[in-house]
Amino acid sequence: MMTRSRALRGFTLVELMVVMVIVITLAALAFVFVRRGMEKARLAGSVSRAKDLGVMVMAYTADHHDELPVWHDYREGKYWWQLITDDTEVEGHEERLFKSPNHQGFDSDRVAMTISYGWNYPVIGRHKGDSSFAADHVLRLANFRNPSRVLVFADGARENSWGYLDGGNNVPDPERYDGKAAAFMLDGSVRVLETPEEFGPDSPWFVPVRDLVWK
Repeated sequence: MMTRSRALRGFTLVELMVVMVIVITLAALAFVFVRRGMEKARLAGSVSRAKDLGVMVMAYTADHHDELPVWHDYREGKYWWQLITDDTEVEGHEERLFKSPNHQGFDSDRVAMTISYGWNYPVIGRHKGDSSFAADHVLRLANFRNPSRVLVFADGARENSWGYLDGGNNVPDPERYDGKAAAFMLDGSVRVLETPEEFGPDSPWFVPVRDLVWK
């Protein structure tokens, strides 16, 4: 009789609280896993976008006798993303070409200031056609000893980046992909680097050019 009577009374308050704690814990775990899955998917999208831009960089290099693009070509009045898309219909497709999927600050009307990816101009090349700049150098792909260790461009700052990286100042936004950044290397591969840890002043990706090219 006591067992039947207890069953009719239902769950006790303590039992209900235990069930609620279990449900809340499972929901929280599910949310974490879903969020991680979404972040990985977005980062994979940035890797894919970096590969697409990298193909354009390599196509430009092949079409210019192995000469790499620079951040800003004064002779043509173009930045690197304009140089590599010279034969591509850009207008109306800025977001498809230049936006990293999770970059909230991108503005297709202000591509120069908000482009998602930053050019490694201390190494690959800053200017062309203006000798008043110390970093005015033009390099060829064949100049580099180990292209797999040379960073070309990567996910950049949230805004006001003007499409470049310089190590320590203009670095990838750490909030975009939870401290990750898609990076295109000179050998045509894309790596995922830690930010800001791998983008400081002492980063191996911003060493002097003379340390990376054939003597």
